[in-house]
Amino acid sequence: MKFQNIGNRVLKSILVLVCAFNTLGQDVWTTKTADLHPSSSSSSAVIDDLLYLVGYDSLQVYDPGSDSWTLKSAPPAATCYTSAATIGHKLYLVGGAFNCDDNSTTASIRIYDPAADSWSTGPSMSVNRTATACAAIGGKLYIVGGNGGYPYHAFHQLDIYDPATGQVSAGAPIPQAVSGATGAAINGKFYVAGGASINETYPLNILQIYDPATDSWSSGAPMFSGLYSGAGGVIDGKLHLVGGYTDTMQVNTSLEIYDPIENSWSFGPSPTFARIYGAAGVIDSSLYVADGMDPDGTPDGALLVFGPPPAVTFAFTGFLPPLNGADATGGTFGNPLRTFKMGSTIPVKFALASAAAAITTGSQTLQAVKYSNATTAGAPLDASPQGAATSGDRFQFVEGHWHFNLDTKATGMSVGIWQLRATLSDGSQHIVWIQLK
Repeated sequence: MKFQNIGNRVLKSILVLVCAFNTLGQDVWTTKTADLHPSSSSSSAVIDDLLYLVGYDSLQVYDPGSDSWTLKSAPPAATCYTSAATIGHKLYLVGGAFNCDDNSTTASIRIYDPAADSWSTGPSMSVNRTATACAAIGGKLYIVGGNGGYPYHAFHQLDIYDPATGQVSAGAPIPQAVSGATGAAINGKFYVAGGASINETYPLNILQIYDPATDSWSSGAPMFSGLYSGAGGVIDGKLHLVGGYTDTMQVNTSLEIYDPIENSWSFGPSPTFARIYGAAGVIDSSLYVADGMDPDGTPDGALLVFGPPPAVTFAFTGFLPPLNGADATGGTFGNPLRTFKMGSTIPVKFALASAAAAITTGSQTLQAVKYSNATTAGAPLDASPQGAATSGDRFQFVEGHWHFNLDTKATGMSVGIWQLRATLSDGSQHIVWIQLK
């Protein structure tokens, strides 16, 4: 069993699915479109808000805006257990094992240019290795740890690649050699979390921090458990880690979050299932976890996202009779949809759905606005219901529909042309024009 790491906010992993913390404003796990070419040993990087996923013999790009994948030029050689990071607008793919052969590791740095959809080869690292941790800081690529294949003894070497000069230089060796650690950049420092030191066993719970300004290492607060082959990324200045194996050699089912200001770890919403050897990247404060392998060894291309709850858009088909229309079919100032007697009660009703399920909760409100001409409106009035105003200006869900018995007199309405406005809890607003006589 081997590792795969993260670079710049990215890499390795367990995939996770929706957790129980599904309250408004609380980040949640959601599922997006699976990738086109599942691989059990992927790495990734984010370029211009797109997720670039490098599998064993493929490169795919995920666009969150369209929730779709596109195949790009494959890397020059089929390689497992790589790590990756972004510098400028290019992807840097580090090390790995050719054809997943433990005895065929490489020191190469391969470079992908999205503008040309092409690969080139950069300089070599100081040693052939796989399962490194890497991150990009200040336009340079920092690569540490990893192993040279069986028997998987971890390396201390820190290599620093500067694309501007094309040179690889040595940094201070990492105090505890690790393979399969998770790397990330936070505020100009290189964070290396977990990993194992020998034989792919004995995962460590250590956090090692490299400061390029002083070429020195320090220690952060230990994680709750040892971890190797985890995936992670940085959201709002905090390191988020999921997946991998714990120090008890169990698949990790927790989300651990490190706050560098407080130098402390906390748990986020717990995933309900897990996978290893995937990849991760952060886009718009959301962690995208892609590809990987189920604990039973099956590659799985599922894409899961940890971030703010997706916006819910309601399916609104118009007001029900007696209004029987809304928005484009809701009339105009010059041609109100319906006429009612001043002082009467007007039943305002509609149905809502989202993802084929009826919306039965939420706050849907009603206002009335009087117009003196097509463009001149008075102040909106919060609607009052007939009888006891226990719901204020809010609709009530009754017998499968949202109802509001609008009391025109109690609301303060008068003879003239009125626009009724229903504001839904998804933020949308729907109107209908009426006349009071």
